[in-house]
Amino acid sequence: MKGRILITGASGFVGSHLVDHAVSRGLEVYAGVRATSSKKYLQHEGLKFFELDFSKKEKLLDDLKAFAQKTGGFDYVIQNAGVTRPKKIEEFHQGNVEYTEWLAKCTVETQPSFKKFVFMSSMGAIGPLQSYDDPPLDEKSPYRPLTPYGKSKAEAERRLKAMPNLPYVILRPTGVFGPRDKNFGKILWSISKGIDVRIASDRQRLTFIYVLDLARVAIDAALMPHKQVVYNLTDGNVYSPAQFSGYIKTAMDAKAIKLRIPRPILMGISYSMWAVALIRSKSFHLSPYKMKELTAPGWETDISAAQKDLNYIPVYDLEKGINEYAEWYKKFEL
Repeated sequence: MKGRILITGASGFVGSHLVDHAVSRGLEVYAGVRATSSKKYLQHEGLKFFELDFSKKEKLLDDLKAFAQKTGGFDYVIQNAGVTRPKKIEEFHQGNVEYTEWLAKCTVETQPSFKKFVFMSSMGAIGPLQSYDDPPLDEKSPYRPLTPYGKSKAEAERRLKAMPNLPYVILRPTGVFGPRDKNFGKILWSISKGIDVRIASDRQRLTFIYVLDLARVAIDAALMPHKQVVYNLTDGNVYSPAQFSGYIKTAMDAKAIKLRIPRPILMGISYSMWAVALIRSKSFHLSPYKMKELTAPGWETDISAAQKDLNYIPVYDLEKGINEYAEWYKKFEL
């Protein structure tokens, strides 16, 4: 065994792939899940579970102390759990900032062999390019998040950086996609039905990362010696909206009519949907904040730091990733 690792948010899209890769690397893996979490993708032989309830702070501290006394503790923690679709905006802060900070503090205090805390942040923490002519974003780009989600990730980053004894690595992936992600499938469904919706300028500079590449580099970040660093992550390429749609059309063997929706209409729709979600206390995703992010100039990003420190060489570009995802989508979703 190479070490003992806790992966939070293990039952979700990214989390389940993190578990897959950690198991394949020979780590002793504990899936951090709630008691009610699905274990559909967590059927690996030898996989163990660590029940998490971040809302019960003292219990989490006690559970980590007891675990360390019994086993020797975790060597690595990947904090992948987070809030993406809350019913109230303040839940972003609670789920992404307070719980992350508390887990980091508890881990440092209770785990004697602890080596690395990997935080799954987001490019949303620094926000998109300000104009179509801006140079690529990098790890020194200032925090300019557009969404409450991005702001919460930025604040979580700040708090981790303020902990001098924490051996952290912060990962900022761009748009993540791959098998088990049903949201990405909605785009394939639309194009397969003949509608290619465009909501941003044709000059938009898009970036993506396939979930298998993200899982691999996240485990590398835990195992490699680098600490108290931040890495932006994409597949290393930049794509136009036309390229993105074109790859999907080819993968789905579909013809689609381009339907461009003017930004004022999009903003109006997003305000209406957001208001309805708030009134009904329903989870919201398409808010005015998110619409501004989706229609921003782009997310072109310099990934040279991860390439240098983590030997990060993406296996999947967008075309290859979409082709593989489409095969999964056709098999499991249609």
